[in-house]
Amino acid sequence: MNTEILELLHQNREYKDWKKVENKLKPLIVDYINGEPVYGFYETLKDKSLNKNGQLISISTQPVDSFVPYHIHNYVEMMVVLLGNCTIRTASNTIHMKQDEIIVMGRDTIHKVDEIDSGTIVVNIALKPAAFSLNDLDFLTHKEGVQSISSMLFSLLASNNSKVAFNLFHTNHESHVVNTVYDIISEYYQPDSFSNQIIKMEVLELFLRLIRIASHSPNLVNAKKRQNNNEIDLLTLLLYIEKTTNLLL
Repeated sequence: MNTEILELLHQNREYKDWKKVENKLKPLIVDYINGEPVYGFYETLKDKSLNKNGQLISISTQPVDSFVPYHIHNYVEMMVVLLGNCTIRTASNTIHMKQDEIIVMGRDTIHKVDEIDSGTIVVNIALKPAAFSLNDLDFLTHKEGVQSISSMLFSLLASNNSKVAFNLFHTNHESHVVNTVYDIISEYYQPDSFSNQIIKMEVLELFLRLIRIASHSPNLVNAKKRQNNNEIDLLTLLLYIEKTTNLLL
């Protein structure tokens, strides 16, 4: 636990009035769940100003005591509970998360987070489509013994139109995973030379560590994905095409 980073995050998770946020951002309603509107959030935002954030990998904190409606993103989102616990709802699942647990939410997956209290800190790591190349993600397709988990992570990161797709990792407070998360947050909020490159490498390291957890304890991972048996084969083919093209250049 990094008290300096936690204190910094405390300052960034101030209450947000949804009506004011809605009036400023004017998000489009893209669907309804049980009569509740689902909004399209297609831009990452800075914590306090709510101005657009152009970074390919960006971090925000979940606002305290604040209503967050159902919404979708056109990017992958990782949510990490650093303190306390929280509840995430998708169109068909209720997911209870505890400290140091991580969920990877696929693009276009409808979800919302129940209001969190002052004892909880949740960070959201947004991974835009251009953050990684298919070659960067190649390692996710070649992990013996955890093919289903590594392929699922690959499809979340490389695929469009996931609909209902996520991986939830019960990390059991694994120190390397937790330290990597804190390193990513530190590089983001306290940037220095090469911080963007370091963040990218550490996010990939984080995925590797989560896959390792899956290989040792498959019961520590809950996965939900859309039913499309052709998806992984297509993505693997795309990887092959990209590699072949690079060799010819």
